[in-house]
Amino acid sequence: TLTERELIGSGRSPALRLRIEEQPLDFRVDVVLFREGMNRELPPGLAPGARVGVLIAREQIAHPVTPVLDRGVQIAWVRGLQVDGKRIFGLATARTWEERNRQWAYVALLASLGFVLYTGLKWRRAGRS
Repeated sequence: TLTERELIGSGRSPALRLRIEEQPLDFRVDVVLFREGMNRELPPGLAPGARVGVLIAREQIAHPVTPVLDRGVQIAWVRGLQVDGKRIFGLATARTWEERNRQWAYVALLASLGFVLYTGLKWRRAGRS
């Protein structure tokens, strides 16, 4: 049962924080999943007292994330969400986001390597002159 919900973060990129009865963890929906899986809107019925189901990786339950600046909080990242039996987003949406995120990481890595190579070659040519 949901006891608390809160949008945290900046206005354009909020993340959703959930507290569930009898659970010591803070459950968080990532910014991108909130944007893509939930269209930046709280689902109907997501209010204190609602029956909420969350899909969490086992390792997140066993070893939750603890922020450096707030050691009293333990966070588990939500990979699937149901509100009163209605699926809001599931593992497929989370995996699509992770794959897209991974592709952008490769693009950023290649761009960085290209910049380093270009700068190195330019510096080497300048040293010969």
